[in-house]
This record gives sequence, C-alpha cells and structure tokens, in this order.
Amino acid sequence: MATKEELQEKYATLTTSQLMQILDRKFDYTELAITVAIEELAKRSPSEEDIKTYKEETLDVLNVFIVKNIEEDLSTWQKMLFYLFWIPILTFAFKRNYREDGYILKLRQANYYSFVGFIALILSAIVSMPLNLSSFGEIAVWMLGFFPAYLFDEYFNRQQQIKRLKKIFKVEEADQIDESESDKDE
Repeated sequence: MATKEELQEKYATLTTSQLMQILDRKFDYTELAITVAIEELAKRSPSEEDIKTYKEETLDVLNVFIVKNIEEDLSTWQKMLFYLFWIPILTFAFKRNYREDGYILKLRQANYYSFVGFIALILSAIVSMPLNLSSFGEIAVWMLGFFPAYLFDEYFNRQQQIKRLKKIFKVEEADQIDESESDKDE
C-alpha cells in the first residue's frame, strides 16, 4: 500500500482534471488517496473555469458513451452473419469485442439474431418434414426467416432495447444536465 508521501509525489504530477476525476470516482480509491487528492486540489485552488471545463469534458465522454450504446446498432450484414452463423464458437470473438468495447446494444442484437437463427433453423426442419421439402427447400425456409426476424427487431425489439438502455443510462437526466448547463451560460 502506498504511503501518504508517495501519493503526494504522484498526485503532484497529475493534472487538475485528473485529480477531479479521482474525486468523482472516490469509491475506486482508498480514503488516503482521496484525502491526498483533496489536499493537492486545495493547493492548486482550481478556478471556476477549470471546474466548468472538467464538467463539460465529463459530459462529452458520457454523451459519446450513451450514443455508442443506444444509437449505434449492428449493420444489416452483421445481423445476417449472426442469424446464419449462430453457433457460439463462430460468433464468440465478435460478441466478446462488443462486450469489451462497451457496445451493449450491439451485443444484445447479436444475441437476438443468434437465438432467432437457431430457432428458425429448428422450425424450418420441423416444417420441411411434413411438406417433404428438399434440403435446399429447408435452407430456403430458414433463410427467409431472416426477414420477419429483421422486421420484428427493427420495429419492435430494437425500440424496446433502446428504451431500456435509456432508462439504464438515465438519458433524460443527461439531457436535463445539458439544458441546465446552457441555462447557466446565458
């Protein structure tokens, strides 16, 4: 564990915004680290402009995160990929990248298309038996199942996911924060 003197040396080299970030994330740091950060900020006595700039930068990062998770969805070819290649070992790398990069909507859509692709394959096999469809007919029925899955996703499922994600990220509050900041500027 770091001593107070070591933390003071380290925090003296940090920028004011980095120190403010430590205070914003106080639950990620020890009580000693928070105390040293407060002392260092008190020595620097940041101006209102510094604080305002830090808050604007934080809001910009939050807005980018929200846009990344709510507005950016899978492209149509990616949706087809997950629908046709639903076997987890084939899609694992893509899903892992979405998770690591923080793309929650893309991850949920990938899971949806993988699941629906699997169910559609099973249903096409069940439908093809009594109709005596060839393997080609069975595959055609399975592939045609993509269109209802896509339409359902676009016009119902995606909108529900976006509402849930907005609720999770409290987008309305972020909009209110942006409005209150602009009111202060006037």
